[in-house]
Amino acid sequence: MKYQHWLDIWLKNYVKPSAKARTYIRYEQLVRTHIAPKIGDVDLNALTPIVLQSFVTDLLSSGNDKTGKGLSANTVNAIISVLQNSLR
Repeated sequence: MKYQHWLDIWLKNYVKPSAKARTYIRYEQLVRTHIAPKIGDVDLNALTPIVLQSFVTDLLSSGNDKTGKGLSANTVNAIISVLQNSLR
């Protein structure tokens, strides 16, 4: 199963029923804009610590698609939170 497919299931069945509406919207936005385009096509079993660390490092150095610069620490921490919660 691809990570994107799992994220869709996770958002719909785990986050949406239990989280506040704004939390769900924020998680969905982070998945759509940052996570899915970069690692959504990776097989769920292939998401190793080094793959995830490389992804986070890339976000910090050049994660902003508009400017090519790194994302803020707060945004990266929010993305890490989504990653951690979705992979529990």
